[in-house]
Amino acid sequence: MITPTGVMLHSTGANNPNLRRYVGPDDGLLGYNQHDNHWNHPTPGGKKVCVHAFIGKLADGIAPVKPSLIDHSEGYALGLASNHGDVKRWFTRHGKSMDTLRADVRKLLETPVTPPPDPNAPSDWAREAWEWGKAMGITDGMNPKASATREQTVTMLWRFGKLK
Repeated sequence: MITPTGVMLHSTGANNPNLRRYVGPDDGLLGYNQHDNHWNHPTPGGKKVCVHAFIGKLADGIAPVKPSLIDHSEGYALGLASNHGDVKRWFTRHGKSMDTLRADVRKLLETPVTPPPDPNAPSDWAREAWEWGKAMGITDGMNPKASATREQTVTMLWRFGKLK
């Protein structure tokens, strides 16, 4: 059993731009990795490491970004990875660093997520009419923003015509 301790970033922008080198097996979109050296193995390269990761908040709401989020050069300093600075090389070209990435990830994780609007809630301007239509049995009240087929439209008109 492996206990994850962090996330290591690896850029496919250095030397090999193909995802198939790092992710596999081929799902029909990735492409075939002729050397079968992707990291989707329980022990890639014979090492007991895990490259699948999730970033998120702990039960207490804290997002443990630093130092858990590392790149290859930082991983090498910890004895966890080979020594190449592909992520650093790309970040410095764009004025970024692992510290700016960690700050950006923390900001994203700390930003409240706005729940999507209720698909069964009508727009404010239509709410009164919608509730009336439901109460009168003209509509079932589902999917107020969806397009109506001709069958549905005629059925609603027919139901309206039957009102006394």
